[in-house]
Formats: sequence, C-alpha cells, structure tokens
Amino acid sequence: MVVSLASSSTAVTVPASVKVAAGASSAAFTATASAVSTAQTATLTATAGGVSATYPVQLNAVSAGLSLSAASVAFGNDPLNTAVSKTVTVTSSGTAALTIAGVSVSGTGFSESGISAR
Repeated sequence: MVVSLASSSTAVTVPASVKVAAGASSAAFTATASAVSTAQTATLTATAGGVSATYPVQLNAVSAGLSLSAASVAFGNDPLNTAVSKTVTVTSSGTAALTIAGVSVSGTGFSESGISAR
C-alpha cells in the first residue's frame, strides 16, 4: 500500500509517499526540519485509501547568544613591566550552538592566552 505524505509547513519536509510492505502495518520515513524564527506547529498528514491521519510536530525557535563574565577588566595600579592576568569567561546563553571563531585583543602590551573550550 502506498501512503501519501504531506507537511503543513515548509520548515518540515517529508517524502511525497511511503510504501507499506505487504503484511506490514507501518513504514518508516524521515521528516527533515529546518530552523524557524518563531515557535510553530507543523502538521504531518498521511493519507491512504481515503483515510487520513495527522501528527503535530512542535518546532521551537533557536537563538545564538553569548554572555561575558565581565564587560570590562580593570588592571588598577599594577607595576610597569609586570605580567598580570585577568580572566573573562564567555558562555553560550542561547538555545543554538555557538562557535567562537577567534579572539582579538587591542592595545600595546596586551595579549590573549589560555583560550580553551569547556
């Protein structure tokens, strides 16, 4: 039996149909979801022999975000030509994966070190 498939949302794609083998009561298929900017529900519909069944799929929006442990770093009255270390922690605060591709520091005598992922 061939079952026609459809999605109510362009954010979820399904194959046009799936074949249920003789003697079987189900068949697997892959539904592919893409990112959405707002939460929404997509309805998947399967139709065969004039009978339809629906299944809601909840799509949640994702957002990338980051937060810093400090907006600025004060070095105070440290002696000249003396190495002083300060730590700033960057944390992912969103619901999407976040990749930090690089770090830059400006100003004479400043550098970054000890950068690692946790």
